[in-house]
Amino acid sequence: MSTRVRSFSKINLGLRVGPPQVGTGFHALRTCYQTLAACDFITVSAKAASTTKITLAANHPGVPRTETGDAEKNTAYRLVALALESLGVTAEVHIELDKRMPVQGGLGAGSANAAAALIALERELGQSLSWDDRLRLAADVGSDVPMFLVGGTMLGVNRGEEVYPLPDLPETPCVLAIPDVGVSTKLAFEAIDEEYARAAGARGQAQGAGPRRRVPLRRKIWRFLGRLQVLEAPRHPLNPGPWNLDP
Repeated sequence: MSTRVRSFSKINLGLRVGPPQVGTGFHALRTCYQTLAACDFITVSAKAASTTKITLAANHPGVPRTETGDAEKNTAYRLVALALESLGVTAEVHIELDKRMPVQGGLGAGSANAAAALIALERELGQSLSWDDRLRLAADVGSDVPMFLVGGTMLGVNRGEEVYPLPDLPETPCVLAIPDVGVSTKLAFEAIDEEYARAAGARGQAQGAGPRRRVPLRRKIWRFLGRLQVLEAPRHPLNPGPWNLDP
């Protein structure tokens, strides 16, 4: 027997990315997540065994899998392994990824695969992690994995792994324009780091040129309120920088 579940995608309705934090390199985020009906399909089979063995197959050549010897890099593989360890269970598990969503397309498909694999694994084993353990393990695997355990419309803060349900938006048609190139999250944030470094250098030069112009209190207040508006649309930190990484 096996369990097949949908692995939904997401979009960010708004996104603010802060500078890299000293010591960790992570960025503080404020975003509004929205899950979409568009999805991959994940099939998991599991049976008790004396030792744990996890295999993973996928129909997309860009996905880490057992066939290519790098399955351990796959978020679904990693979350299943952590869940088995947390449950104190040894099992033979096979994960089959039927990819319909683009890889490195910004839709969170890899993170969604991990959340879906966890749900399918629990059903296969007839055992469940606590809600807190699910979120903790999901956050260990990826910053946007926890949001796929919640679903709907959500506020994401900290690294994006801390999520709070918001009133769901009404069912809304959504058109996705997906380029033929993919951009890894790592490269995207490295591009953002470069933008922050250039901006910091420009501020340093401006400060060396003379005294800073005083900003009226009213403008400071409006700036502060603007930072609290998750859904406002300022210049997107991921646009155009990361998309320029591929010619």
